Amino acid sequence: MARMKKTGALALVICLAVLMLSGCSGSREFTSNGISITLPSYFKVSEAEGQTACFKSNNVIVLALREGFELMDSFADMELWDYALMVLDANGFDCDLNEEGNMVWFEYERTEGEQGAGYHYLACCYKAEGAFWLVQFSSTASYYPIYRENMFEWARTVAFSDRI
Repeated sequence: MARMKKTGALALVICLAVLMLSGCSGSREFTSNGISITLPSYFKVSEAEGQTACFKSNNVIVLALREGFELMDSFADMELWDYALMVLDANGFDCDLNEEGNMVWFEYERTEGEQGAGYHYLACCYKAEGAFWLVQFSSTASYYPIYRENMFEWARTVAFSDRI
């Protein structure tokens, strides 16, 4: 009997998670410092040191870094794929690059903090007018498989303005 209660409770938790992830809570466009993205309404605009924009929920963080073409002479002429390779090299990542539409993406893991928490990242690179953008979607290792497909959907909604 106790096992049935545990199974029922687990099924309820899974159903609630699926409902939450399916967008039943509603989505809205968030804009900050030149980037716009459509996310579930439970996200909030936030700040993160060294990032151009940040959006947070309880289980996922979205970090956006703008790297203007003025940072390097050849930036404006660089292809998106080459920028993504440069990001991998600068961070010492050994990841596969993938291309979809107007973005190049890769995934990586990192252990952070005193407790050694494992985080998974979906990193998407974009080329906009006047800048490259690195937009990273992250969650703990336990939540990443739950949110991964949603992160790709959110990544497809990213847009940029030329105003910062």
